[in-house]
Amino acid sequence: MKVSRTYDIPLIKQVMGAVWGEVTEDGHQFAHYEPDLQQRVWWVVKDDREVLALIALDYVTRVTLRVHPIVLPDHRQRARRILQCALREYIRLGPYRKLVSEIPVYARHVRLFVRSLGFVQEGIRTKSYIKQGLLQDVYLYGATNDQLRVDDNG
Repeated sequence: MKVSRTYDIPLIKQVMGAVWGEVTEDGHQFAHYEPDLQQRVWWVVKDDREVLALIALDYVTRVTLRVHPIVLPDHRQRARRILQCALREYIRLGPYRKLVSEIPVYARHVRLFVRSLGFVQEGIRTKSYIKQGLLQDVYLYGATNDQLRVDDNG
């Protein structure tokens, strides 16, 4: 697997279109979506030439990034290896020391998954996300570089 930065707007839109209904809150229309290449860093994870995932990274502070992993549905059985590969690249590049993520309450499987990668719950933002017409809580997760589990033994 290879992780590299991408500026490929059609690729980003293609991947986002494949998961749009899962990852966006009510009211966001894909027809109006344009990837932010100024404030957000996009990584693509590939195996040979096949795209497996996108990783979106937002700057929070000088040492912290917010991570938004988007693993394509056909490759979710390999999600652990895909994310470990991306996390190793993140650590290698430095100088960041912490990753944070925001996970809606209905995505229990995602919360369990990020815990297996070393993330811990750091808080909750109540009723701050709307999905299926209901206000949902969002869990706040974080991991320092020391906490991340990037080897295959987890």
